[in-house]
Amino acid sequence: QLCIAGPLTAQQHRHTGFARPASERSRSASGHQFGTKQGQAAQRTLMGCTQFKGRLGSVRFSDKRQPRQCPYAADAGAEADGSASGQQQAEAKKEADPKLGLTEREVYKLKTSWKAVHRKVSDTGVEMFISLFRTNKDLQAMFVKFSHLELSDNIRENGELALHGELVMGILDEAILNIDNMEVTRQRVRRAAATHQKFAGFYAKLFWAMEQPFLEAVKLTLEDRYNDSIAEIYAKTIHYILGEMEAGFLEN
Repeated sequence: QLCIAGPLTAQQHRHTGFARPASERSRSASGHQFGTKQGQAAQRTLMGCTQFKGRLGSVRFSDKRQPRQCPYAADAGAEADGSASGQQQAEAKKEADPKLGLTEREVYKLKTSWKAVHRKVSDTGVEMFISLFRTNKDLQAMFVKFSHLELSDNIRENGELALHGELVMGILDEAILNIDNMEVTRQRVRRAAATHQKFAGFYAKLFWAMEQPFLEAVKLTLEDRYNDSIAEIYAKTIHYILGEMEAGFLEN
């Protein structure tokens, strides 16, 4: 009976419960779709039209032009370039003081070997002051806390000496870690040296009393890693640092 009656309408199909043939659905959908503006746009696209209109405007798919860039992208790029340029300039200014007398390779060896000292900075500081007091009794007398300290074996257990050794070695530690940054090193050691003006009887040349005790303490810490090449590097380094400390003391 359905065949004799011919094609059913959409309403009739809904009443019967039968699904409409695929061809009917396709034709109906196409007609409905292309009857609207959106449908016409889709039809033009299906027919090979290279233009599609939407909320973002017209885009021609056949064109090979690049998509529009965010208006802030250029500013962001310029800012990034400026930041990179500033960083490069900062890196360019970062260099060791020529007065240090070390090559780039020697600076690298210094900073590499210093890592072992850095890990034992307090112990190294104690050894430095023990050596300093053994060879400079008058200098020991200038330290109120250590003037009557006996240089016996248990001196290494003295908490105050360990604290002071760590404090002084902390200054040298910061200087060596930044040895390839001339301005940072000079400012740090000169500022530390200037604080010694408050000690009665202290004068600039006394800084040089630390030279040999420092080298001996570093040698004890590095052990067999302290070869002739490293010894020369550390000798130049402490000579430079103490020279800057003397200058810092005198300029203030």
